[in-house]
Amino acid sequence: MSIAPTFWTWLAIVLPLACLGALACLCAVLRRLARRLPDCNEDMVLNEQPLRRTRTG
Repeated sequence: MSIAPTFWTWLAIVLPLACLGALACLCAVLRRLARRLPDCNEDMVLNEQPLRRTRTG
């Protein structure tokens, strides 16, 4: 009896699941970091003056 088919079956099942788990953890870490970092666009919006259009003529 050979161990090769069992190994390849295990690898075909476990490796994609491990990759999906790692990707999920990476997304969770990035979301936490995004919450902690200040939003650059928010500062620009708060400091931005409304444009004043002057009519000539």
